[in-house]
Amino acid sequence: MNKPESTTPSSPICPGCGESLACTANAQCWCMKMPTILPVTLGLTGDACFCQGCLSKKLAVKLERLIASTPHAEMLEQAARYRPIGEASSKLQEHLDYTTENGFMVLSAWYHLKRGTCCGNGCRHCPYPS
Repeated sequence: MNKPESTTPSSPICPGCGESLACTANAQCWCMKMPTILPVTLGLTGDACFCQGCLSKKLAVKLERLIASTPHAEMLEQAARYRPIGEASSKLQEHLDYTTENGFMVLSAWYHLKRGTCCGNGCRHCPYPS
């Protein structure tokens, strides 16, 4: 005799690293604050969800390609929607806003675009025309 299938849904698993997720797929979820540049699986099943680390890495790769292939003014407009205000300005997202190299924080082109202007410090990933 076959066992009946469980009707209790299991916790979603991140397809990138296998970490268990507490995905809500609603407006309160942390992922709703991430740049909306990746396609989302229709139906918003657990298969569409990644943990914050894996999603940040996927978005960073996609952003690099997008920044390289999109006109500067268009990218500035896109980034302005994610410009932090007030306290949120101190909450940088690893992989999206910065990476750590040899113990130093290296700001990304995406961070500089969200900033809105060039700081004039000759940053490695400065996306602003010289």
